Amino acid sequence: MAKACCVMDGEDKVMRDILRSTLLVTSLAIAAGAVQASPVALAADGSWFSFNVLDGESGWYTDDLSPLEFSFSSASAFTLRITDYITAGDDTGFKVNGNFFDRTNAVPEDFAEVAFTPDEAFGNPLWSQGSWLFAPGSYTFSGDQARAPGLQGLMAISVLRSQTVPEPSALGLLAVALAGAAFAARRRQQRA
Repeated sequence: MAKACCVMDGEDKVMRDILRSTLLVTSLAIAAGAVQASPVALAADGSWFSFNVLDGESGWYTDDLSPLEFSFSSASAFTLRITDYITAGDDTGFKVNGNFFDRTNAVPEDFAEVAFTPDEAFGNPLWSQGSWLFAPGSYTFSGDQARAPGLQGLMAISVLRSQTVPEPSALGLLAVALAGAAFAARRRQQRA
């Protein structure tokens, strides 16, 4: 029985050493990739761009663990969307133009359900996600503190241009409200 205990201790040491080595390699890759190319420009067509998050790290990363930022410029309002996908449980904070802005919601880790695309995950409460409306302008989006229970997770970002054309029914209601206000003002004048 004592021998089995010692074997387990040896296995634990091997696992700790592997984990330490993996984290060291990841840290070195992050440090080596600290010089980043210009931000990736997002398209306004709702297409998703995937990125990696590392547990406890501030930043978003490419598959080779180089730092990653995204940019978008628009003359009209737009919606930024971020979602976790594949397995649930990853979430991320993010910065806008270098300042912390917000984070996706935290969800429990769940390896039973799988969303193979960001479109499958977005809108499903099992996956961490968020949607934010931005005014016209130029923006750079970058990662902030992330949580990835499996140490590394996959998320995606997307931009949609907002449609700001008022619906015909809203214009009709506005006309009725203005006519009612004018009628009420005229009645008050007649009574006075």
